[in-house]
Amino acid sequence: MAVLEVIKMPGVTVAQYDEVRRLTAFETDQPKGAVFHVCASDDSGLRIADVWESEADFNNFLEQKLAGAMDKAGVMSPPEVEMFPVHNIFQPG
Repeated sequence: MAVLEVIKMPGVTVAQYDEVRRLTAFETDQPKGAVFHVCASDDSGLRIADVWESEADFNNFLEQKLAGAMDKAGVMSPPEVEMFPVHNIFQPG
């Protein structure tokens, strides 16, 4: 079952996010089960919304690539993650 993850990352900068992007190369080496990703930022940190084909797919990416990349990029505060079962996905274009 597909899941939506809404992630708050207090204190994380756009530069740190860009370094995680570089280290994981998720845009060119798409992780298994990744459906959609969007990131926004404000003065308090980052907000990320992801859709994954399953929670297990996200957990595999987290364990195999994301956690290590976050450490290397200096991300110190733990993310606040909310997960929801997906009812519908519409992706125009």
